[in-house]
Amino acid sequence: MTPAFRFTTFFLLAVLLAACGARPEDPSLSAPPPRADSLISPEKMALILADIHVAEAAMTMERNAGNAANADPAFYYQGIFDKHHVTAAIYERNISWYRQNPDDLLKVYDKVITILENRRKTLSPGR
Repeated sequence: MTPAFRFTTFFLLAVLLAACGARPEDPSLSAPPPRADSLISPEKMALILADIHVAEAAMTMERNAGNAANADPAFYYQGIFDKHHVTAAIYERNISWYRQNPDDLLKVYDKVITILENRRKTLSPGR
């Protein structure tokens, strides 16, 4: 066996072993379910998600323009949470609950789409 063949074999074996390791669990999926008094209504969740998607689009535009330093996700998210009077922990528990209830999440996203379309119409009426 040539040294290059041995190295390639060893490298592939190492990659395969690393891929077989335990997957880290998504913390949002293991978050405890929200209490009934802290469940965010579908209407409010749609407003929050619409704001989050607008903020993420703004951050993407900043990064694409070369201004990645100006695109601080924590700043945007905290502003959204403050605006809607929720904490990051309450949002995480709720988004986890909605992910585990896809029919409810789809209904929320129908509202998100309507909200974003209405905002677009307001900002650019000719379109």
